[in-house]
Amino acid sequence: MRVAIVGLNGKGGAHLKEFQKIPGVTIAALCDVDSQVLAKRTQELAKNKLKTTTYADYRKVLENRDIDAVVIATPNHRHALMASWGLQAGKDVYVEKPVSHNVWEGRKIVEAARQDCAPRHWAFRRVKNAAPSRAVASAESGKSVASPESKG
Repeated sequence: MRVAIVGLNGKGGAHLKEFQKIPGVTIAALCDVDSQVLAKRTQELAKNKLKTTTYADYRKVLENRDIDAVVIATPNHRHALMASWGLQAGKDVYVEKPVSHNVWEGRKIVEAARQDCAPRHWAFRRVKNAAPSRAVASAESGKSVASPESKG
């Protein structure tokens, strides 16, 4: 599975490390609007002898047919729109919490997930170390998953 990590500060940096550990997963692309953060994360991958494509524009990530899934760890106000766009582009989507800010945004994501062009979708409310592995297993099986609500 070829994955793009979108939003590379904070949680995105943690996802970058976790997804590298999962067998069968390739970090195919990194995307961040901050060129300094993008360069820093690209250098981190290079230390592990990994090379990837970089993007400042999420729409360009979605145009790349070689990318199977997007991991969205951007500022919260971007989650719903980016998840919807990813699904509409036929990508599997792993989105950080909050998935949406209101019911309308949540419904738009569900509508996008139900489209024929979006084969699978996963979203997590609570992320633990096992979450990336569960997401990959979900995508490979063709079933959607959502982790339990946060307990505190």
